[in-house]
Amino acid sequence: YWAFICYEESFDKDKFISEFENSGLMFEFSPLHDRDFFSDGRPKKPHYHVILCWKNPTTLKNVLELLAPYGISYVKRLINPVKMHEYLYHKNNPDKAQYDSNDIAAYGGFDISRYIDRTNDEIQDIVRNVISFIREYDVFDFSDLVELVVDNELYDYLEIIQNKAYFFENYLKSRRCRNH
Repeated sequence: YWAFICYEESFDKDKFISEFENSGLMFEFSPLHDRDFFSDGRPKKPHYHVILCWKNPTTLKNVLELLAPYGISYVKRLINPVKMHEYLYHKNNPDKAQYDSNDIAAYGGFDISRYIDRTNDEIQDIVRNVISFIREYDVFDFSDLVELVVDNELYDYLEIIQNKAYFFENYLKSRRCRNH
């Protein structure tokens, strides 16, 4: 994961999106940060924060070569994309202008929901939905469940299934024993 800042006045956001949206590069733009100030009270130029994600590891050199035509000469490798995603709208910075997380724009399959912490209630809702899905499709094997979820592009289900694999394996096992 990589991040950079671009300024509204000198960055052609629409061109960038049209060139890279279907390229396999995953990325997201913050809302336009047009209410930010320096510590001395001077306004900052309106800008976007951008997160880039490749499916495979890439080098700093490759990232800079890709962005050079857009006037970007500095990027930052992200250790924690969750924190950067939250910074796109200043979630954990109450002293900064607050932006609406719904105004974050994702492209190329960048899945914003992967970066939003779920509450326990939300997780339990998804678990119940997965159980209903299992019953609706009459699933008995863990591999069948995973494949059905992937085929139906239910990636929030997949994340929960991965995190609660022991639970779902046992649930599926008990369904097999009951029905055979």
